[in-house]
Amino acid sequence: MKAAKLSLAIVLFFSVVVQAQVAPDATGSKPRVNVSSFEYKILGITDSDVAPIPIDLWAKVYIPDGYTGKLPVVVLLHGNHATCGTDDGLGAARRDDNIQYTLTGTCPDRYVVIPNHLGYEYLAQPLASWGYIVVSINANRGVTAAPAVADDRGLNLRRGRLVLRHFKQLVAFNNDSTSPLFHRIDFSHIGLMGHSRGGEGMRAAYEQYRAAGSPWPARISTPLTFDGLFEIGPVDGQTGIPGNPNRLNADGLAWTVLLPNCDGDVFDLEGTKPFDRMMLITNEIPARFKATYTVWGTNHDFYNTQWQSSDSPGCHGQKRLFPKLLGSPDQRTVSSAAFLAFFRGSVGTAADPTFLQNFNPQFGLPAVVTNVTRVDRGYTDSPSSTVTRVFDDFSNPPANSYITSNVQFQITGVSQHDISQRAAAVSWNASSPNIFFQSNAASPADLSAYKTLDVRLTRQCGDPLCRNSGPQYHTSTNFSMQLITGSGSKSGSVQAQDYVSLTGPVGSLVEFSGTMPHPMFLTARIPLSAFTGADLTRVTGVRFTFDDTNTDQIFIANIRASKVSGVTGSSSLIAGQPLPTDDTALQTDNTPDQNTVKTMKSVAASPALGNAAGIDITLTSNRPFLPTGQVLTLQIGNQQFGISRFSDDGSTSQVVFTLTPDQFASLQQGDPISVQYGSSGLGRTWNLGHVDKTMLNQ
Repeated sequence: MKAAKLSLAIVLFFSVVVQAQVAPDATGSKPRVNVSSFEYKILGITDSDVAPIPIDLWAKVYIPDGYTGKLPVVVLLHGNHATCGTDDGLGAARRDDNIQYTLTGTCPDRYVVIPNHLGYEYLAQPLASWGYIVVSINANRGVTAAPAVADDRGLNLRRGRLVLRHFKQLVAFNNDSTSPLFHRIDFSHIGLMGHSRGGEGMRAAYEQYRAAGSPWPARISTPLTFDGLFEIGPVDGQTGIPGNPNRLNADGLAWTVLLPNCDGDVFDLEGTKPFDRMMLITNEIPARFKATYTVWGTNHDFYNTQWQSSDSPGCHGQKRLFPKLLGSPDQRTVSSAAFLAFFRGSVGTAADPTFLQNFNPQFGLPAVVTNVTRVDRGYTDSPSSTVTRVFDDFSNPPANSYITSNVQFQITGVSQHDISQRAAAVSWNASSPNIFFQSNAASPADLSAYKTLDVRLTRQCGDPLCRNSGPQYHTSTNFSMQLITGSGSKSGSVQAQDYVSLTGPVGSLVEFSGTMPHPMFLTARIPLSAFTGADLTRVTGVRFTFDDTNTDQIFIANIRASKVSGVTGSSSLIAGQPLPTDDTALQTDNTPDQNTVKTMKSVAASPALGNAAGIDITLTSNRPFLPTGQVLTLQIGNQQFGISRFSDDGSTSQVVFTLTPDQFASLQQGDPISVQYGSSGLGRTWNLGHVDKTMLNQ
């Protein structure tokens, strides 16, 4: 028996036998390959297939020299941000606080157009050198920070349509003998990357293209085949009806999400939700891997080099890798390692799948990553029943039965995860071979053709809303796992700490809100051969015995067997991982807010409501309502409203929310009124006093 291990306020490592094979390093450009580039700009066009207001078809294209024939194409899409910035106000960094370009195609005096699409050049250039055409889309006009509409509050369906419209343009270039892209693009091998709202935007492009009866295949004219999608800090659920949004997925694709563990924008790491949902798509065709890649110490904005001011004031339980201004080389190093490994491993006929070991927890990460920070990984070879077999997804109603001894447990949802995600919440207060939780299948499972037992694990937070990490977040947890076979025989034990590092949960510091720990699942991939003495033809149960760490609270989810093992031999022990450590926060602006409800006006025909009647509520503040990944949300009493637009002059010091007449009628005089990012109430907030309905049309 051992007590939970304590760390000092420095990074410490716990010891295991280091036997993990190490994934290859995919970073850097191919030697002696030059990459040329050009931009295409078709400005201010009206295309009702994409948006009801003017848009640009604007992108930068990267083409490698020295390759013949057609090359796979990877398309990049940035997220939500201001579209005009000025050098006035933030010293060396540009201050991005105006969206006039979105509406008019111009910026105010002393402002410049923000080239949001150029923020990924550090990714595009090296990837192109390996034989890819890379296209980075500028979505400023008519999309980024544009007025929201009722069924697309985040405008991510519109982002998806913009991407598909660019594919139509790329097909035209591919067929134009005067174009640098003439006969250069292989549309049968396409990769997608989206950051922030661009992540859900790329899922929207994929879903809208493949939807039954979609008009887009005919509009584009050349068939498109998508190989993979890589997302960075994406949003989720910003389309459809609030409370029952569209849940856009990427089944059928290789898919990875990079989650910034100190994200101050998408502060609930909702990009993990598609992974949760896709785990349940057991009929996936084709079967492709899915992964989460949670990077400690990183914020949201500095994965785009054009976004020059940190969204996050710091980190909880981990070393901060970013300053307040002008980006983070460390973040770019880690994102380059993941981005290049993903596309070089999954897109195109020349893809080398060994690079995908970077996402498989059976493999150690290369030094280019581990020398910078810790990365936690979730993984499945595919949710397809042709690849993995469900032992227990903790469904409701349960398919399995449970035996426990001296533990508390319940089957429940998990904070910050998809509503479909279920898990066993297990806690114990002493360590002993007689303290355990066991999941029993309804009938014996023949796992003799399978290679690994995959289990998703994470620590519970210290409270239901995940506002604190609990008393043990600086420590690591260990326990034993066994297979129960035949008539109740127990296999030899394996140690959880050999396959997963259960610490934390650590997370973000959120401005004006405080700590936001993230109970992100890690996947333990245990070779079935490690369960010595097990009769794999008759597996009836999986037992978790809490015989090491004295007391803890964990979630256990998605127990699966996989037919695929990336490693050779029977061992895939992990290398030591850093324990959580405290760090200093960045200085924040404490200027007192001056917030005002300016007007309430009836509108006969509101574009946001499909030209139905509405009520516009105009709010102002000295603290700008900056466009971010999260949707600005108006809270009045216990009701929330998410359809908004900025001032017609592009200023972000004013925002207008649109309500239906029925919604306005439901408000109670004197209800408290505030604005926040997202719907959780845990992000940055503007308090505006109490609603006065007598202001209507005054």
